[in-house]
Formats: sequence, structure tokens, C-alpha cells
Amino acid sequence: MNEKYLVSSRDFCNVSENGNIAGFQVKVKIPYYRGIFVSLIDSLHLKVDEEDFPRDAIRFTIGNHTMTLDEVEKTTDLRWPFEQAATLTIKKPGGLSSGIHTVQFTIVIRKSYWPKTDPDHLYSFMPLSGGPYLSEESATKRMTLVQ
Repeated sequence: MNEKYLVSSRDFCNVSENGNIAGFQVKVKIPYYRGIFVSLIDSLHLKVDEEDFPRDAIRFTIGNHTMTLDEVEKTTDLRWPFEQAATLTIKKPGGLSSGIHTVQFTIVIRKSYWPKTDPDHLYSFMPLSGGPYLSEESATKRMTLVQ
């Protein structure tokens, strides 16, 4: 997928909670043309201006469903369509400063048509670094935070 579509420049903003800036949001799209069940997300990583954010600081929203990344792994009935942006809400007291930021987003998904294990050796592939059933996409974009 063209990385320019992976991270959206729209709606990159700080978010408030109880009158205080509690973090920020960024919109991302799935890099797989079929869309996926969210439980097929193997890992998700966000870095802004050289600051890595731990998975427990990230909330994932698709439609009206918001969940932690641990909950994403266990959710079996929620699909992430290709054309729909998901919102990542990152807990960061005080949020981000106004201005331009470098946002790096990486996602690893499992492709549903590749088996994770092959106990009967039906497929002639050697699983290297996770196997062919994993797909990693990454995008880095300089964006302006909207207040």
C-alpha cells in the first residue's frame, strides 16, 4: 500500500478529559485491501518526534468501539474495513505542542489466508521472521497538530 495513505493528516489533535489535555489522536488506515478482523493485528507501534508510546498508552477506535490493544487481540467479531480510518488515542498528559510533528506508525497484521502453523507440512515455506502470514507496513509523516 502506498504509505501516504496509512497515516491521515486530518484530525491530528490533542484531546481533553475533564477539562485537561490528556493526550492526542491520530487517524490511521489498514494497509490491506480486504480489510481484516481487528484480532489479526499482530502489533501496532506509534512514535512521535522520537518518543515511543507503549501499548498500554494507546486506545484503538473503529466505528463506535474503543478498546485497549490487549482487548483488540481478543475481539473476534469486529472488522476494520479497508476504506475506514481507525483512531488511535494516545494518553500523554499535556498532549503535544502546537506545530509540526513527525509521526511514525507501524502495523503488523496476520493475513487470514496463511496458516500460522502447518502441522501436516502442507505448505512448502520456511517461516522466517514470523513467516509469510505476517505483513508489516510502516509510514512516517510530518504533520501539523490542530488545536
